[in-house]
Parts: sequence; C-alpha cells; structure tokens
Amino acid sequence: MSGRGMISAAMFVGLAGAALAGSLVTDFGPGVGGPIPDGNTLGFITPIIIEDAFAITGVEVVIHGLRHNYSSDLTITLTHSGVSTPITLVDNLRNGSGADFDGDYTFSDVGADLWAAAAGIGGTDDIPPGAYRPSSAGGAIASLNAKYAGENAQGAWYL
Repeated sequence: MSGRGMISAAMFVGLAGAALAGSLVTDFGPGVGGPIPDGNTLGFITPIIIEDAFAITGVEVVIHGLRHNYSSDLTITLTHSGVSTPITLVDNLRNGSGADFDGDYTFSDVGADLWAAAAGIGGTDDIPPGAYRPSSAGGAIASLNAKYAGENAQGAWYL
C-alpha cells in the first residue's frame, strides 16, 4: 500500500475452497499492521503465508483499522506471490477525492461500488466502513474470484 495513513490492526485474506474440511470460507492471517509511508512507491507491505494447498473458489480481503486521509493518493493491491499478477483493490479513488478511510473495510465481489459510496464525500469526511468491490483508477470494477479461482492457495500473499 502506498500513500499516508495507518493499518492499526491486521489484514485477513478469506479464501473459499472445496478442500477446506467442510468449511465454506477460512480466514488466513492476521497480517501485521503499521504506518503507510507517504511518498514511498513501495509503501507498506504485509504478508500472509498459507501453508494449506487447495483450489481457491472465492476470495475476500478484510483490512481492520484502515486509517488514511485523502483517499485519492492511496493504492492497495493484493498479490499471490509467484502465482499471478497483483490485483488492485483501491487506486486513486475518484481522481482527487479528499474522502478518508477510517475503519474496517472488506473487498469482495459482493461488496458495494466504492466509487459510488465516495461520490458525495469530501473534505475530512469518512467513507463508510463496509464491504466494497475492488476497483482501479477510474472506477473500473475488478473480480477477486475471477482473478484467483482455481489457483492453489498455498504460498505467500501480500497486501
């Protein structure tokens, strides 16, 4: 993640797979929290290592305690290292929005449109915590499930 702010608690990756001992969704994590450095393109990286091998059928990312002012300078990506290219969860929200993140945010295919939720928000107002679909600059919606379905979950995941 790049921009300036803080992940005060943790990040979880929820994965669904047919071979998860009868469970529909299993949470993996937590990743570590910490400050998001400003003006640093590498940003803040938090890893989660998944030791279980199973085919992914669904993905969601939960970020607890995300605090960040000026949402348009925040980029959040999810990478399954060595397996696939990163997917963008948030990037340059509303091309200059002053709306802030402050709370727990879930990124999944069944979430609301983040750009629509932030449309009337500006200044120091917060984007309501909740579930949102991943979106890139310009508001293009991405699908976590389409990106990762069928992949082996095992390995390092980075937010």
